[in-house]
Formats: sequence, C-alpha cells, structure tokens
Amino acid sequence: MEYINVNNSNSIREIVERLNAQSFYTASYDFLLSDDLIIYGYFIDESLEYGATELFVFGKTIRPNEIGRSPSNSIFARLKQYGSSGKYKGLLNLKGEIILPNIYDEITLFAYNRLLVKKSGKYGIVDTDGKVLAEPKYDQIVDAWEYTIGFALNNRVGFMNTNCNIIIEPKYCIDSINNTFHDGLIVVSEMIDDSKYQFCIDHYGLIHGNMENISPEEEYDPSYENFINDEYSDPLDAYDGDPDARWNTD
Repeated sequence: MEYINVNNSNSIREIVERLNAQSFYTASYDFLLSDDLIIYGYFIDESLEYGATELFVFGKTIRPNEIGRSPSNSIFARLKQYGSSGKYKGLLNLKGEIILPNIYDEITLFAYNRLLVKKSGKYGIVDTDGKVLAEPKYDQIVDAWEYTIGFALNNRVGFMNTNCNIIIEPKYCIDSINNTFHDGLIVVSEMIDDSKYQFCIDHYGLIHGNMENISPEEEYDPSYENFINDEYSDPLDAYDGDPDARWNTD
C-alpha cells in the first residue's frame, strides 16, 4: 500500500478523470469534487487480486444549514457560527461512503496493511475497512517487526499482534520502544526492586537467556565533614603543613 498526497484541485480533477475512465464511465467519482470536501491524499493498494483499492483522506466543512443553533439563553447565542475548518481527517471509500469519520488529526500509513491515526496527541490503529482496532489512547505505536506492534502507555512499553490484541502487557521501560524483534526475540529493560535489568523475551513475553543488571553505579563521594573528622587525616598534609600555601592548588 502507498500513500499519495493531493496538493490542489487540479490533482483532484485528474484523479476523478482517471477513475471514471477506469470504470469505462459506468461509475461516477464526481463526489470527490464536492465543494464541502477537502481531499488531502489517498491510499492505493495495487497488490490486490482484483485491482487497486483506493481510500481517500478527507476533511469536510459544514454548511450553514447543518450547524445547530445555540440555545437562546446561551452565552454563545450572539456569536457568528462557522463551519468546520476541515482540518480533522477521515476516510472515504470509492463509493463515496464515509468509512471513518473525520475526527482525527492525522491518518498515516503504518505496517501490516494498517493505518495509524492520531487524535489529541494520542495514537491508535484502524484497518482499511475503517474499523478501529486500537483506540487512540497510546503515547507511541511502532512496528516492532515480525508481525508485532509495540506501544507505549503511561511511560511503559508492551506489545500487541496485528489485530491489536495485547499479547504482552505494558511493563517495560520506555527505552524498549526503540527495539525490534529478530529471530523471535527482542531486547527489553525492566525495573525490578529499584534496579534496571535488561534481557530478551519472545513473542509471548517469556525470558530467554540471562538478565543483566544495567543500573548505573553510584559514585562514592565522601562528605567534607566526614573527611575533616577523620582522625587519621589532616587537610594540611596536602600543603606540607604550611597553611599559607592553601590558596595555591597547583
């Protein structure tokens, strides 16, 4: 599947003409030229057995007669009402049907024939039929390879399958989101008893190999008070017993 940007009305007209010709003019795609539609781009999949399937990322303005009036006693009653700016995006199919409402900030190509949606700073996943597989509630969603999807939720990392069923609950450190599966294993890190451990897990979350403690070692830095109270040490030793030489630290 590929995503193609649409930059201007001329591009839309070219797309409509191409689609009409491909159908031998037995179908009309003039709905894409509607004044209340903004077509941002489209997804095309030419690998399907029966030809290409196209989905259009759209925004939609609201006509004045479609805007609900504010109650007469509302503080907004005297304000002018305008249509939507069209900045929110959804999906149209080739029949002109809205298969995903235009309520999302972004709709982008993901992996495994899935699409990534963004809403209010959170991410989710939909399929090419517009079915929401994962609600937009995740901080990050990444391709973890080998038909596995990694996600971050509340600063913890977990994993799901391509149908967005969670197979490994989010419990790993956030740096694990940068890793991917290789030959059935992925490197993750986890806080255990206030120490950070790194190890490998499989697609079921089972640990393979050894767990390595990677917590940073604390540097030993004795306090000045402890140093001068040590009966076996004398700060003047560094200056050969000459207190006037303390200013010279060379």
